[in-house]
Amino acid sequence: MASEGVASPLQGKGPTTTDQNTCCCNPKRHYKEFKNQLYAQEFSDLDVLFVLFAVATFIADIGTDLGLALTYFTEAEYWWFALTLSFILLPSLVLQLFSLRWLCQDRKPTARKSQTWLSWIARCTLHFLQLGTVVRCLEALRIGQRSRTSRDHALRSCYYQAWVAEWTDICLLRMFEAFLESAPQLVLQLYIMQVKGEADRQTVISCCISITSLASSLISYHRSLRDALPNAKVMNYTGVTLWFLWRLLTVSARILAIAVFAHQFTWWTFVGLGSHFLLMFVWLIFQKTKFYGGERRAEEVGFDFIIAFLYIFCWLNMKESRSRYRALFYYLVVYAENVTFVGLWYWKILEVGSFYAELVLLWVMFGFLGGIGFMVMYYLLCHPKDIPLYVPPCSAEAKRQGSSLHVDIQDGLDQEEQATKTPCIEDIRQMGNATVPGHKRHVLSLGFAYRWRATEEDNTNVIDASESSM
Repeated sequence: MASEGVASPLQGKGPTTTDQNTCCCNPKRHYKEFKNQLYAQEFSDLDVLFVLFAVATFIADIGTDLGLALTYFTEAEYWWFALTLSFILLPSLVLQLFSLRWLCQDRKPTARKSQTWLSWIARCTLHFLQLGTVVRCLEALRIGQRSRTSRDHALRSCYYQAWVAEWTDICLLRMFEAFLESAPQLVLQLYIMQVKGEADRQTVISCCISITSLASSLISYHRSLRDALPNAKVMNYTGVTLWFLWRLLTVSARILAIAVFAHQFTWWTFVGLGSHFLLMFVWLIFQKTKFYGGERRAEEVGFDFIIAFLYIFCWLNMKESRSRYRALFYYLVVYAENVTFVGLWYWKILEVGSFYAELVLLWVMFGFLGGIGFMVMYYLLCHPKDIPLYVPPCSAEAKRQGSSLHVDIQDGLDQEEQATKTPCIEDIRQMGNATVPGHKRHVLSLGFAYRWRATEEDNTNVIDASESSM
């Protein structure tokens, strides 16, 4: 039996609730409990709410956009219908392809071939129906629940690691959906409202839900990185708030600048954004990103192509090293573009007059700078330092050692627990000294460049806990 003195190896070192006052009406105690749930490294009820909210916002975002496209079709506005629908379908196809590719990478061989084929046929069918993200959210809930209900302590740790892996993938996919579908759709609908000279209720609702989807994807992405950190003290509410305001202000100013410029200079917008895309794509190629470990160069180029499109709206750190100069270069380029876009639009709109011209000008110019200010405050005050670098479980090194630090709970359900417990501990022993090629010291950049990883400290803790339970 496990020793009662052994703490959960994946729980953070953050503050614990020691208040002896157990009154159910004590707001301070409830606040502490909520804070511990938000930052504790264990699957909690708050995680369930995050997953359900992710599903709800995803369905609402796609549903309102589809409803808007149908409205354009019934009103014989076929050009707006085609654009709105294409801005839904093309990003969704990209999401499903990435989701399936990552599932193939993470797939673990099993002796039950018939069940394996059936499960993969079901997964491919659901991805073909554009439901891959929703299904993965439901699978993540199932994994997380098992991390709470499994009796064996070491097995709970394995399931929690599997939950972190699945949730990180979901958050990456949601980031794709936000900046490939929600952000372009928001630009398009703002442009249509300017062209039509009116803001009908359905379009406004669609824009509001797109903004909500963007905001929630940023929060979920930030929290997924937090779940992977070995020390719960490295982030707090202040860090979350600063990080969120940084992203929200810079992205909203960028979207607004593009939308108003497109109203007066439609075709020049494609020239400007196309030039920005090519510049970002070449820049990413020269950075030699290693999202796929550097061995799948064709896939890496394809990934850089998608990230270059995301760079139209938002900066994401794609290389494990000091990022201040890359961030400075990106934000200088984007701010110069934003000022040019809104300046030309303002000069043109003064000829016809507009009651909101000054508001847009101020928001684009100073809202963006405010976001940069929050970014500086975040990195000075709240950014975690000296954290061991996380190693992708599907890296080339892991495959050479025959390890895979995840629980495959899709196949082999009858002997699932026995099949996952031993490999989990053995693989952690093998991966204990893994490092990233080309790096002499361990540093963690909270960027977008990596999928799920496990630290050497966490590995040792899991091994010690499993030995204590024997």
